[in-house]
Order: sequence, then C-alpha cells, then structure tokens
Amino acid sequence: MHDQHHVRRRRTHQHQNHSAILNSISWYLLLSACFFLWGAYNSLHSSSPDNHYDTEQTQLVSRYSVAYYQSYGFFDDISTDEWQRLRSIAKSSGMISAPRTSFDPHYDGNDDDDTFWNAMPSNFFYGNNYDPNFSCRSEVRVGGLGDGPKYVCDPHRIPRAATLNWRMLEGSDSEKRRCLVYSIGCGGNFRFEVGLQELLGSNRCEIHVFDGNDYSATVPKHMDIHFHNWGLRRDRGPNTNDDYSPDENMAFPLSRSLDSMKYRSLSQTMKILGHTGEVMDILKIDCEGCEWKSAMDWLGESSVPPPRQVLIEVHRSPAPFARNWFDEMKKFGYVIFHKEPNLPGCPRGDCIEYGFLKLHPDFYS
Repeated sequence: MHDQHHVRRRRTHQHQNHSAILNSISWYLLLSACFFLWGAYNSLHSSSPDNHYDTEQTQLVSRYSVAYYQSYGFFDDISTDEWQRLRSIAKSSGMISAPRTSFDPHYDGNDDDDTFWNAMPSNFFYGNNYDPNFSCRSEVRVGGLGDGPKYVCDPHRIPRAATLNWRMLEGSDSEKRRCLVYSIGCGGNFRFEVGLQELLGSNRCEIHVFDGNDYSATVPKHMDIHFHNWGLRRDRGPNTNDDYSPDENMAFPLSRSLDSMKYRSLSQTMKILGHTGEVMDILKIDCEGCEWKSAMDWLGESSVPPPRQVLIEVHRSPAPFARNWFDEMKKFGYVIFHKEPNLPGCPRGDCIEYGFLKLHPDFYS
C-alpha cells in the first residue's frame, strides 16, 4: 500500500513537471512568435516605398546640398566633390592679369566723364583679363548663330528654378508662376527670345523686350513676347522725372534722331510691369554702353533682386569702370560661364559677349 502511494505521488510529480515544461515551451514559443511578428512588421514598415523614398531623398539632399545652397537651388544634381572642384577652379582662375594702366599709353589717371571712354585698345584689355571661371554642363547657344543669340547656362533648369524663386515670395502661388526674362536692347532682332521660347516651350517664360526704337510691328506673333518702347538708364532716384535723358556715357554717340528716346531705370520698369521684388531668371542686355553705370541697379542695396543669369555685351573698356564693374559682379557671387567677341558687330574687338551666373558669395570664400 505504501509502495502504491509512493508510485502515485511520483507519477503526479512527473505529470506536474511535464506540465511545467510544456507551459514553459508554450510561453517560449508564444514570445518567439511575438518577437518574430514584431520584427517582421518593423522590417516591412522600414522598407515601405514611402520610407525608402524619404531615406533616398535625405541622402540626395545631403549629397548635393552644397551646390543646391550656393546656387540658390539652380543645381540639384552636382555632388559636393564635383562642386568643390568647380569652386577651386573659379577661385584659382585669374580674373585680371594686365590692369588697364599697364598697356594704355593714353590713360592719364583722369576718370571723370570727359575721359570715360579713354580705354583703347579694348582688344588688349579683354585679351588679357576676365576669362570664364565656371563651366555649365549643358550650356546652349539660344537663337542660332550670328549676332543676337546668346549662350545660356543649362536652360533646362530654368523653369524649375523659377518655381523655387516664387516659393520664396510670401503669398505666391508658385505652381502657376513662370520664369521671368528681360531683354534690354534688341535692334529689331528677336531670335534669342524666339529661340528661348521654342527651347523651353510655350507658357514657360514671361519675356519682355525693351528698345528705344519702336519695333512693336516686328514682334513675332502668337508668342509670349512683350515689347516696350523705352531704353535703360541708371536709377537716379525716385524724384527724377527726366525720362528722356539716358544720363549715361554711351559707347557710341547717339544720333540726333535718337534724342527723343525714352529711358527708364530697371526699378522703374519692374514697377510699371508689376514685377517689383521678383527675381529675373535672365537679364539680357545690349544697351551700347549703359551697362557700366546701370549695373549697380541690380547689385548692392538696389531694390532689384540680382538676376540668376546676366547675358550681356560690354562695350569698350572704360577706366576705371570696367575693372570696378567686374569686381562688383564677383563680389556679389557672379561667375563667368561664357565669353566671346562680337566680331560681326565690332571687328576691332570693342564688344565682348559675357554670360554670368549668380551664385552665393560664399562660393568664392
């Protein structure tokens, strides 16, 4: 009897041990299953398309952030390594090697308006100074060959960069905005403006053309090109009402037939057209010499934001304005991406075509 009781007790103890072991195994399996499911959920969640896209975007922004920042969003696909190489080239390229006084025997140090154009020979000045110090991957000559068309830095970037401009303006619907182009001086030649619209597509840019002579009858029809019959002069203050005087030393003397031309400053023009405070994506200028003194109207403390690209023909090399002019452009972050003489228009080398791109001043530091 005692032996039977001992056997029953041992079986009960074994059964309890087996139950405890089974319970432990069950809990272990349950916990393992929970950890497995939790890990699977996290793995699935972390590899979801949205999360993967966010991670990818963060890496892209980090990789291209320096170029993006220093180009005001114009370049969004240039790596930091490549951008640093571009900076190194720009900073090491000599902007000036032969100052005006070293080769001009006629320069007497008198820089008042009477000697404004005492800067010949210009071909020596531009042959020794201010070459391109920046390269654009997809630089395009817009408008064909010959006089009038211009080289543009990566025009395919312009519409998207223009939208970014508008995002920075309070209360602006950036999705409905287009890039803004001002073309000062055309001489009846609209090849650049037509070429730009054909390249970017209709309704991508708002294009305004200005000239003291009336070419309104020859503006290409059915295109978003607006002609205005006045020329450009420097800003002489808000109280100046004399709009019929250029108040500039022009590179070439004005004929009597042009004395009645009307001139307005850049800030006046933008106010009239409702563009005050807006960023011009392209400012194209061929104003026969007004560039030397009107440049400060889009630099420094001007009410006109610096344009993204300045496509300009400079005339002769007036001292000291020429050197000061280039120095100011560099001071405000402009790089030279293109340079060529306009030999058909100025066979002596007095007219040079330049392409400038606006970058942050930090680019040169």
